[in-house]
Amino acid sequence: MTRQRDKITLTGAVFGAASLFFPLITLKPNRVDDGTPLSWIEAGAFAPLIIVALLLAILLYLGYATSQTEKTALKSSAAFAVVLIVLAAVGPFASGLLDESIPYGRISLSPGFWIMMASMFLLLNGMLHNIEKRRNRVYFQLIPILFFCFFLFSGSLNGLSILMEFYLKKSRVFTEILNHLKLAGTAVFLSLIIGIPLGITSWKKKRSEKSIFYFLNSIQTIPSLALFGLLIAPLSYLSFRFPLLRELGIQGVGSAPALIALTLYALLPIARNTYIGLSVVDTHILQAGRGMGMSKWQLFFNVEIPLALPVIFSGIQISAIQAVGNTAVAALIGAGGLGTFIFQGLGQGAPDLILLGVIPVITLAALLDRLLTFIFGISVSPGLIAERN
Repeated sequence: MTRQRDKITLTGAVFGAASLFFPLITLKPNRVDDGTPLSWIEAGAFAPLIIVALLLAILLYLGYATSQTEKTALKSSAAFAVVLIVLAAVGPFASGLLDESIPYGRISLSPGFWIMMASMFLLLNGMLHNIEKRRNRVYFQLIPILFFCFFLFSGSLNGLSILMEFYLKKSRVFTEILNHLKLAGTAVFLSLIIGIPLGITSWKKKRSEKSIFYFLNSIQTIPSLALFGLLIAPLSYLSFRFPLLRELGIQGVGSAPALIALTLYALLPIARNTYIGLSVVDTHILQAGRGMGMSKWQLFFNVEIPLALPVIFSGIQISAIQAVGNTAVAALIGAGGLGTFIFQGLGQGAPDLILLGVIPVITLAALLDRLLTFIFGISVSPGLIAERN
């Protein structure tokens, strides 16, 4: 029989190797200039380049010669080593390129760095599914976070432009992160209150199914920015007509239209998954419950809802991650959040300021996904989790 190769490791290693042919960093005379892209050799990182190339060659060999479940520890260790070497290289080598002749000089990370990081993340994320014990999976995810925090707080990366932008706006960054989480969290909470009853209603009353999902599907077809804009006029009119609403902070711009739009966007996954989860409950289980003398409400709360919970939880997870991303657009109507830095960077032509908003949004979405998966794992029956997987 032909051995099944590890396609995830092969893909990560191939893209990682391809990233070596792209510029690693860019030397800029100031924060908005295009600058000069520098390869690994031009940046003076020849020794790290050789080591990374050897590690990627090992990963290519392991991906070709082993299956996905074999030598997981060796593959993940090699990927971790690549990440650590790249992080250790870009900081000191970047700082060494700046001198007094470039008083406003900046060092930005180039495509080679980002492709390498994305490739190793793909590889490590694929390895995560091969770890059976939950405790080991937690350690596996914490190790790269701890190493990254070490590099971040050690000061070795302070010469990078994105960290310069961060230190210039440090207090504002944390304020906007909290604002971002508050908007997204409130929207998901409201969508839970509205979406689950809508899903139950569409499941119980088939006549209402088409109208409910027609409305929710129609909301999804409206671009987020357009929906924010559509809410400005009616909310402005209401706040002008009723001063009490204006005192409560409900106006044409700000958090009120953002919260309404984000809640509307988050409704569909929750309502749809609630409907699907309840619809696929096996009728034989319900008949067994009725035979045991359970009432309609007992069946609903003790049988149907628990069995539908994995599917419902998937909808909540989708809505939460979607809300974190959509909240970035809310900055355009004065709601704040991490989108503030994204649009400021676009207006000023400062790519690193854009990244200051983009990277935390991606990080929050990834952490939220892991957190909800963990909560799902400890709150749902293991048998249902196995069936879902």
